Amino acid sequence: MKPANIELLMGHSIGISDSYNRPTEKELLEDYLKAVSLLTINQHKVDRVRYGNLFLFHLFILQSILYKRI
Repeated sequence: MKPANIELLMGHSIGISDSYNRPTEKELLEDYLKAVSLLTINQHKVDRVRYGNLFLFHLFILQSILYKRI
């Protein structure tokens, strides 16, 4: 994941880069989903993220973070 995207998803400010780095919700989601398998301990959870309800849950988390940021 891009370091700036990690900071944004954690709710941190990235300083002056906040003005220049404005990834879309889709870009943040795609970047986050690249790391899910590395962040998840149980393979069953990875499969659920790819194909099931956790995907929607993660999308909800990203949306809530983005709306909170605005």
